[in-house]
Amino acid sequence: MQPNKPKMKAMWETVNKGWYIALIALLAIALSACGKTEKAPDGSKVIAVYKGGVVSEQEFTKFVNVDKYFNELFHSYYEQIDPEAFREQLLRSYISFKILGGRADEETVSATEKDVSERMEEFRQELESDEEAKEYWETKSAELGITLDDVKQYVLVQAGALNYVTSQVSDEKVKELYDQELKADPHAFTLATVRHVLVAFEPDEGEKRTNEKALAIAKEIKQMLESGQDFAEVAQKYSDDGGSKNNGGKYESVPVSNWEEPFKEAAVTLPIGKISDPVETVYGYHIIKVEERKEQTFEELRKELEQVLMDEIYMNFVNQELDGLIEKIDLPA
Repeated sequence: MQPNKPKMKAMWETVNKGWYIALIALLAIALSACGKTEKAPDGSKVIAVYKGGVVSEQEFTKFVNVDKYFNELFHSYYEQIDPEAFREQLLRSYISFKILGGRADEETVSATEKDVSERMEEFRQELESDEEAKEYWETKSAELGITLDDVKQYVLVQAGALNYVTSQVSDEKVKELYDQELKADPHAFTLATVRHVLVAFEPDEGEKRTNEKALAIAKEIKQMLESGQDFAEVAQKYSDDGGSKNNGGKYESVPVSNWEEPFKEAAVTLPIGKISDPVETVYGYHIIKVEERKEQTFEELRKELEQVLMDEIYMNFVNQELDGLIEKIDLPA
């Protein structure tokens, strides 16, 4: 059982989600550089130079160790695959955070400092109130050579970048994205609750079925349902969909865009409560009943769409600007 290590709430969860998706994408990028050894203001080696600044070995080591404290399993996994590439991409991510944070205006910088102070106070309070979390921090911080000030700097550099990117996402841009998605697909934001029974062409158990055999079984199942048999019980007994059969064949409030086109079409057109004819997909034949359909509003989706635009801004920066801004990387072997 893993110890109850303290969490960096809210701010950390937001920062972590977006930037780690980007970090995984960056693992495919190769970069090499060499040059004479330079000293940073803190006296340690300069391991990276970018337009507008440098990264010292000492500051980056602190960043990596705090990151490891919060994401130990993540580090263990990627360090086993290719530790040198993983460390280099962490450095590239760190540089990207510093550059983007440096673009923030005074208002955004002030808001970031306030946010970080609040999160650090929550973190300190958690360490004071949770004995197990306190013990974990004391053990791991000593092992990794990190302090609370290092945690603050770690959160600050990421929050600075996050808040800058957030400041570039206007309500107009979010609404424009919402309208574009709806124009491309009127059901882009439709949620549906459905029950279905799948008669698979290749069930997990038993022999493969021909199209004709699967269709015949699906028709029999439809007759059972139309005769009044309980849909949930029929699904539990006959469905080949392991993801829903134990839930009575039910998928609740799922974006219809997640489903294959024939299944999606049935989900958006069937009258509520009506049992469908067999619907063919690559998996087999489905007997479907729609229990509920709902169109998500702009206000309901605002935060999700903001995140989409934020991820897009960040990845555009990484793919189109970052390489041109990095002048040298010289990580120790």
